[in-house]
Amino acid sequence: MEGGYAEVVTAGMLRAVGTVDEFKGRWSRPGLLPPERLAALQRVATVETVGSSIRLDGAAMDDRAVERLLFGPQARAFASRDEQEAAGCADALEMVVKSWRDIGLTEHHVRLLHGFLLRHAERDARHRGRPRSQPLPQDAFLAPAPDTSAAPAAPAPDAAADPARSLAALLARSHADLEDDRIHPLLVIAAVTGGVLAIQPFQDGNGRLSRLLATLLLLKHGYGYATSASLDRVFEDDRAAYDEAARRLREAGAGQDGAARAAWTAFFLDCLARQVATLAERLDREQRMAPLPPLSETIFGAVRQHGRVTVRAATALTGANRNTVKAHLQRLVAEGRLVRRGQRKGTWYELPGGVENGLPQA
Repeated sequence: MEGGYAEVVTAGMLRAVGTVDEFKGRWSRPGLLPPERLAALQRVATVETVGSSIRLDGAAMDDRAVERLLFGPQARAFASRDEQEAAGCADALEMVVKSWRDIGLTEHHVRLLHGFLLRHAERDARHRGRPRSQPLPQDAFLAPAPDTSAAPAAPAPDAAADPARSLAALLARSHADLEDDRIHPLLVIAAVTGGVLAIQPFQDGNGRLSRLLATLLLLKHGYGYATSASLDRVFEDDRAAYDEAARRLREAGAGQDGAARAAWTAFFLDCLARQVATLAERLDREQRMAPLPPLSETIFGAVRQHGRVTVRAATALTGANRNTVKAHLQRLVAEGRLVRRGQRKGTWYELPGGVENGLPQA
């Protein structure tokens, strides 16, 4: 491959890129999933992304607690720092999902996203969106520049000692590389995420920020599936490898450790391939579902309209026998189209979106 990334491109990386791009084409087909099923996938992915991202940064909050915090009926009240971080992560992710077209790879927008990540964390109020003033001894991670006059020059040695200037140099270089047709965008996205992990430009939240930028850049470059399966969950599932690759980046000097860059790029691309493999399996299960009988379709439509339904409400709506309604609800749950909540007389049914019940099984 032409350009400055040639030193780190291997056959395995190219296979991973091919896998991701092939799925990108599949995902772009119109009518792939009904809107309600796509929404269910995205809700699961949101819970998994927030939960995994804060745990990768040291929190101990499980997915059920994350789901209750994000989608529970109660108003948000944060009882712990973990909850503050989860809420901030969810807010920043929502901002990216809704506004990715308007968010650029600029210092202003990166600082804004960092501020959203920490907006609920009281002890982080002083340094939200503000790069560190204290440098790291070795804090630069810049891919070698492609041989093109459009790319900015490598930062001077004194810039590498300043977190803010190192971040600015990383963003400028990456922006230029994303405009270079000779360099695949996934390689640049790997460099951006690795760069933030290595530079550690902010006092806290750098890991969450790097992963949020990955989602942002995937969306900006046509990988629209990125909000329907969690990349953070893939990282968490391979936590030891993630931590080791990130550690090597932090210890690497400015442009001096090609092996550390190559290891991160290979790991990142492999995780992208695993992310799309997980989503492809879920998509296949969704598409194997048989069409609903009329009574089930009526019940399912009521849930889509009102958010939930009880046996009593479904019986009144359809005029069908109560036991028949219960049988149809049980089938909808077995197929993964609905989930059952509550107990006994307090039982209701809603669209899946919580990870405790999961998605439809094969």
